[in-house]
Amino acid sequence: MIILTMLNDVSGNICGFECEGHAGYDEYGKDIVCAGVSALVLTCINSMEMLLGVPFESSTDEEAGSVSLRLQEEPSAEAEILMESMLLGIEMIAENYKNRIKFRNKEV
Repeated sequence: MIILTMLNDVSGNICGFECEGHAGYDEYGKDIVCAGVSALVLTCINSMEMLLGVPFESSTDEEAGSVSLRLQEEPSAEAEILMESMLLGIEMIAENYKNRIKFRNKEV
């Protein structure tokens, strides 16, 4: 199961996310749920860097199926929109592939 944890600051702003696990929908390399989630997550991270240029920390562990991003400053409206868009896309995938993705929120 993929677990997506959205990180929120004390004001409720999205300041990052953690995504971990594997959907287990199909074998490695053929899992369309993992592929869809990975595409959305990596597009969000790349957009933060290449389009917005906001400072962040990120880490990945391909074998464990984990990736995280945490903004290093207060989130801009644009950064929050990117993360909300990623979340929306993953929620839409979850609607079609029940019991493959779990969502959490965490205050940091």
